[in-house]
Amino acid sequence: MAFIVKSEITKRIVASNFKEEEFHYVADEATGALVGKKAHSVLADAEAELAGLKGLEEGLEFANAQFPGLSDKARVGKANVIAEFQAWLQAGKPVKTAEEAAAAAAIEEPAQEEVSEEETF
Repeated sequence: MAFIVKSEITKRIVASNFKEEEFHYVADEATGALVGKKAHSVLADAEAELAGLKGLEEGLEFANAQFPGLSDKARVGKANVIAEFQAWLQAGKPVKTAEEAAAAAAIEEPAQEEVSEEETF
């Protein structure tokens, strides 16, 4: 399994004229499936996203080899854990304190808006 940057050209109508635009995205080389989060108008941005997905690529390779009976979603979950582990190793195995872990968890959870019972829609 290998991830690559693919490029496509699309046509749009702008001011009553066709305009060609090139965009780049990260895809699985074998299947052509979209892997990245979005399309990029600049090739360097797509290459940066590809570099960031290196751990996921290796994790998916491991998960596909070791757990062929799992669903795609379960294999991606295992690959994400492996990618996090590799990033932790590359960062020098930092240890978080309980306060840092709580702060990181608070950032990841979106704030819930309180809805008044008196409010009508």
